Amino acid sequence: MDATKLRALIGDGFVWNHRDGNPINQKQFIDDLISGQVKFAMAGMNQVNVAVYGDTVIARGELLRIRSGKPEPVRYIMTFVNQTVGWKVMALDTN
Repeated sequence: MDATKLRALIGDGFVWNHRDGNPINQKQFIDDLISGQVKFAMAGMNQVNVAVYGDTVIARGELLRIRSGKPEPVRYIMTFVNQTVGWKVMALDTN
């Protein structure tokens, strides 16, 4: 994974409200993705619902996350905001 490309997609104020209750900021999230600590199996995504509210999009669904080599089904809500530089992921909440 390329940190520069990830930063282009993930907003500076990004927060992941992790299922264990700990908030993770943009830097921590990108570092975990690059190190392989967190992996998302995109083929495992299903039941995706998207709602558009002007310059904000809310996506809800389920995905298969692989953490420390173990697959886990996860429900998520992801918030995208259309900024002057384009769409950015600003928040992720998983449980």
